[in-house]
Amino acid sequence: MFGVGHAAPEQEFNMILTVTMNPSIDTRYQLDKLIIDDVNRVTPEKTAGGKGLNVSRVLLQLGDDVLATGLLGGHMGAYMAELMDADGVKNDFVPIAGETRICLNILHEGNQTELLESGPQIAPAELEAFTAKFAELAAKADVVTLSGSLPRGVDAGYYAELVKIAEEAGAKVLLDTSGASLEAALESDAKPELVKPNLTEINGLLGTSFTTDDVDALREAFAADGRPHAHEPGLLGCHMTDHGSVFTVLAGANDGECLLGGIFFHDHDQLAFIGDV
Repeated sequence: MFGVGHAAPEQEFNMILTVTMNPSIDTRYQLDKLIIDDVNRVTPEKTAGGKGLNVSRVLLQLGDDVLATGLLGGHMGAYMAELMDADGVKNDFVPIAGETRICLNILHEGNQTELLESGPQIAPAELEAFTAKFAELAAKADVVTLSGSLPRGVDAGYYAELVKIAEEAGAKVLLDTSGASLEAALESDAKPELVKPNLTEINGLLGTSFTTDDVDALREAFAADGRPHAHEPGLLGCHMTDHGSVFTVLAGANDGECLLGGIFFHDHDQLAFIGDV
């Protein structure tokens, strides 16, 4: 039953809670060459996917107590729970009627082509059940990560609602999303402790047009903005800011989930690292 998985026992404990609202069975194909309009024989590599679950795996490698939650449905949802169990990821997901999505990643000739399903439509009763589950789990967590897109049927302001629930429970929230859901969370009275937009999203939020050559100007913009961020300025590597100070914490592009997996808050005003990734 993927609503239970390897969930922790019913008791008081501190942990990191990762939330993946629109998970997927990530299927990876490695090809020397992708032949269009012909047969390509492949050997798939399947993982329980979604930004939040990627964070969970990093935290497990760092030796942390982490629990994954979100929404799972159908045959693919049951299979995904099996994959999480096989990886040793403790999980407590809410079952839904719709089928958990499949996302394809084709690596070929130095390129990466992705085919991403939109995912299931979430019914109001299913979302209400998850909100209750989240409130229960957030009350046991020190830190909550909210990662990835919201599924169909869920309002863009839902992450802001989860941030408020977690804050009232005494947990700190790291948010990794984009678009309307990111803007809604930042405009809400209850704000996450840290957000991780990429460079395109930073420009949209700040009304700027920075490039990867504009690190100094980016520092100044963050200092003026005053909100804690972690961001990924392309090939320059990842940087984190806390009230205007910029710290390089991770080299390489597209390592956002590893970045979140390496950040832990030990008090309200100061950021600490729990490992190098």
